[in-house]
Amino acid sequence: MPATVPSISRRRIAGELWRAIWRFRARVLVAVALLLLAKAATVAVPLVLKLIVDELTPVPVAGTGAQAGSIARLVVTMPAYLVLAYAVLRLLGNAFNELRDVVFANVAQHTVAGFTARTFAHLHKLGARFHARRETGSVIRDLEKGTAAIGFLLGVSVFTIVPTLLEIGTVLVIMIAGYGASFALIIVVVFALYAVCTVLLARRRMRVQREVNRVEAQTNSKVVDSLLNYDTVKYFARESFESRRLGGLLGRWVDVSVENQYALSTLHIAQSVCIALGVASVMLLAVDKVLHGALTVGDLVLINAYIIQVVLPLNTLGFIFRESNDAMTNVERLFALLDAKGRAGEDDDAPGASALRINTGTIAFENVNFSYDPSRQTLWDVSFHVGAGQTVAVVGGSGSGKSTLARLLFRLYQPDSGRILIDGQDLRLVTQRSLREAVASFRRTPSCSTTPLPTTSPTAGKARRAPMWWKPRAPRSSIPWSTACRTVTTPW
Repeated sequence: MPATVPSISRRRIAGELWRAIWRFRARVLVAVALLLLAKAATVAVPLVLKLIVDELTPVPVAGTGAQAGSIARLVVTMPAYLVLAYAVLRLLGNAFNELRDVVFANVAQHTVAGFTARTFAHLHKLGARFHARRETGSVIRDLEKGTAAIGFLLGVSVFTIVPTLLEIGTVLVIMIAGYGASFALIIVVVFALYAVCTVLLARRRMRVQREVNRVEAQTNSKVVDSLLNYDTVKYFARESFESRRLGGLLGRWVDVSVENQYALSTLHIAQSVCIALGVASVMLLAVDKVLHGALTVGDLVLINAYIIQVVLPLNTLGFIFRESNDAMTNVERLFALLDAKGRAGEDDDAPGASALRINTGTIAFENVNFSYDPSRQTLWDVSFHVGAGQTVAVVGGSGSGKSTLARLLFRLYQPDSGRILIDGQDLRLVTQRSLREAVASFRRTPSCSTTPLPTTSPTAGKARRAPMWWKPRAPRSSIPWSTACRTVTTPW
């Protein structure tokens, strides 16, 4: 992975999310309907609470004792029903939200799984050049966090931004209709201050977060790659060197993480100041109106409940804005994996490529030149012929190109010049799949898996010393992973 990741268009991210929503549109519509019901119940709760408080507020009663007793019984009866309604509305609000999550879980999990499978398949399609330069820890970290970020953004786009704005709009309409524009004006001013602080400070933090993600990717890469190559580290007694390198990365990670926390805390404090100013202004105005008889105590309770109900979504929007920025940076790295491309003609088949047809299995290298890097050539004008039934050994020092010949035969790389043929067919003109299904590889140092490995060795019943990767047309007999890793001894 490159040290710097190109910025990904937000329109592209939105397009991917929309395709996921459209694919499961029936479930999404049901989830949105449950969300609207939950919001309606939530908005109605303060209205019922106002009625309860007003019913319990002492009112001067003029008339006979019988009339007073009748009114007292009414006062005792009415709040009982209102309290029951209050409890039911709160229950419905929570229940509808939980049902919404249950309905939408299928959408989110399928989308995350789809992106994981898509990225995994794409990484397997990339050629050996990409994987030779790979940083396994970085790739795994970007895959995990990127797919999780897709799921987060999907939930945010459906259930947070628009519904929260709808809830805030509903509260503003109720406030204006019942209590005039002064309360709504204060709330709008608070919104504006909150939005300005959030946008300005979150942009600064997003730059820091990108650096945190970059250092985390490097750290994960160093840990995983060093442990995967532990034998090489031990051969050269470089344990302390590897620890010092990791320590340097961890020191950098601590610095940028602390800086990120400073930026986050500054943002939280600024948002809290905006909210505190808004709550204080609204409540002072409401208390003044109650003292002058313009509002009841129930109205004061209603206004307090609504200002809290508006502040909570505002806090939610602030949190979502921050987390969405973090998620965007993770999605950028995921899409960088999806956009990674290998060398043209090396990672894919040539137009019109045909399946390899095996007759006698004759192999020929004709004037092959090859280099992994233009500055250092590995093979110079190599030519040889391996006839059917022949056994040919290639002998040479480390780095002389022995393994390179096998990689070229499997078309993991393309020669810089020259040709490689099997039964007279140029390997550049056959499909990679048919070639690799027809050629078997005996590895001296296998890449072990935790799953049982089938064997395609025709002598599997006589000697289990040469398990190979499974070929579709070959006989299969399962052998344990531990046996496979112990018994593959044939050099490559």
